[in-house]
Amino acid sequence: MVQLLLDYGANVNQRDGRYGSALIAAAFASRKSISRLLLRRGADVFADHPTHGTALYQAVGQSDYAIVEMLLEHASWLTEDWGEIRDLANEIGDSEIKSLLRQYDVRQLYKLSLPAPQRSQNLKELEGPQYYTKVLSTVIQKCIAVQTMSGNWKGRKGVVVTVAALNAGASTRILSIMRSAIGPVKALIDELRRADEIQEQNRRAALENARLDQQYDNEVKPIWDDDAYESRKLKRGRRYE
Repeated sequence: MVQLLLDYGANVNQRDGRYGSALIAAAFASRKSISRLLLRRGADVFADHPTHGTALYQAVGQSDYAIVEMLLEHASWLTEDWGEIRDLANEIGDSEIKSLLRQYDVRQLYKLSLPAPQRSQNLKELEGPQYYTKVLSTVIQKCIAVQTMSGNWKGRKGVVVTVAALNAGASTRILSIMRSAIGPVKALIDELRRADEIQEQNRRAALENARLDQQYDNEVKPIWDDDAYESRKLKRGRRYE
């Protein structure tokens, strides 16, 4: 029936009904085949409901490993309420669900991979002249490296690439950019390229300003200094007349 409705133009992300969205309802009812179908048709994993939360929240609440993994592989690890998801998993105490969530917890994986002093480094300290170039290069290399690993680019592969970007110095602000994109990893690369271009433009502008300042010091300032010297000589001469 769901397949038929979608084939005849039903909106997969229609926001109404008791649960807020079809995907949240499917997760609540542990309907695996329907959840899979809705995700294939582009269901929004970040859609939420004031009472029922997100589909991931419901799947974790039902201790449904298959649907939790399905949602995580469709980028729900980027959800804004990740802390609530972890708290719910801890309350339920399902060790398999908790272990699965840890594999997608980019924020925690990033923190664990850094030496203690680096964890307090702010973004400005990391943004050297080659900052975005370095991060972009790291991300592209990691994309090449994970091509053969299991999972998809919205799931496990995306997690590995995102952690690599954070480790290379990217700000956690990239997570919100990736969240709003259909292809999170592509959005990450596009954002890093854009930032790299802006940084390069700023660097060139700074070099040009420095060149103009040097040119002023070499060509214009001596003339002004000579004029000022001659003016002082003239004034002194008038005093002695």
